[in-house]
Amino acid sequence: MDTRINNNHNHSRPTISIKCLQINCRRAYAPFKETMNYILQNNIDIAFVSEPYLINDHRPATINPITCFHHHTSNNRILATIYINNNTINPILIQQHSDSNFCVIDILLNDRKLRLISVYRPPNDVNSTEELIDKIEQALPTSTNHKIIIAGDFNAHHNAWGCPNNDDNGVLLYDLFMTNDLNLHNIGSTPTFIHSSNNASSIIDLTLASPQAIIEQWKVNPDAIITSDHQAIEFNILETCEQPTNRNIRQSTYRYRTDQANWDSISHQFKTEMESNNINEQTINKIHKPKEIDELIHQITRIIISVCDNNLKKRGLISSKKCPWWDNELVQLKRATTKAKHAFQNAKKKQRWLDSSTKIANSYRYQTQIY
Repeated sequence: MDTRINNNHNHSRPTISIKCLQINCRRAYAPFKETMNYILQNNIDIAFVSEPYLINDHRPATINPITCFHHHTSNNRILATIYINNNTINPILIQQHSDSNFCVIDILLNDRKLRLISVYRPPNDVNSTEELIDKIEQALPTSTNHKIIIAGDFNAHHNAWGCPNNDDNGVLLYDLFMTNDLNLHNIGSTPTFIHSSNNASSIIDLTLASPQAIIEQWKVNPDAIITSDHQAIEFNILETCEQPTNRNIRQSTYRYRTDQANWDSISHQFKTEMESNNINEQTINKIHKPKEIDELIHQITRIIISVCDNNLKKRGLISSKKCPWWDNELVQLKRATTKAKHAFQNAKKKQRWLDSSTKIANSYRYQTQIY
């Protein structure tokens, strides 16, 4: 969270600016590495990541101190995630509304709830649009004081977000947005996806928000993550505040990192500890005195802390601002690749003929490969 107080906006009180990133990593290692480094180097607070890079038992990869939130499943490939890089944000995964393509978390900002939804809609699934519409409608908060932001890869086309033509998926989604009063924050005609083989481009990555949520400085940043064929989106969420907060001070009451928790094992150990301490329904029903209740609460609290200490990593201060693999050589390679990319795109705009023998195209392909 950016701790600058933004007094240049037309708000009655000062605001804090929450920096957000939106990207599709194409399930690849290189975009994941570049995304993690970009989050740390640019103090990104929240990242909506579609098609993340997965490790081990289909878990999305991450790096300390960034926490990844996603639906907990061992059967389906995770395709929608939310990464948090700010200890003053108090995230809670809403598991009942989440699945492998749809990640929902609630965060508290100055005692106000903000619901964040990360979306990935498979392009070739004929039923996925109707399913996505149902999931969004079910996840929409019923309280008008509950703000919402939805971001992800919708794989749909409509004039409303800059596409030259509408498709059936785009029409259905546009109706959903209008019906539920969701504001579309995509502006301009910069594509969010450029096909690596034929250079075809489209706008399929969308950012939506309820009217109460204030989003500013929305932009497509082609140079942020250059190893993905999706172009990164950046924007800020503004929230009124009483005083600035320090992003390195953990204000949350949550002391553990739960993104990689084995809940079955934790539940089993907790039950075992309760039984060994003779805490069960029968013994609880025999308690009548306030002092006995306090002692029982203290005992159960000690058991919970003991089990969590043995199974979960503790949350702490932000300890690193740099990925261990990111060095000066990669910095220089990214600059050279970005320069070659700009030359390639400028030549394309000027309608020059580019084939495998063209010097500009070869230069861009070479830089991309070595990067």
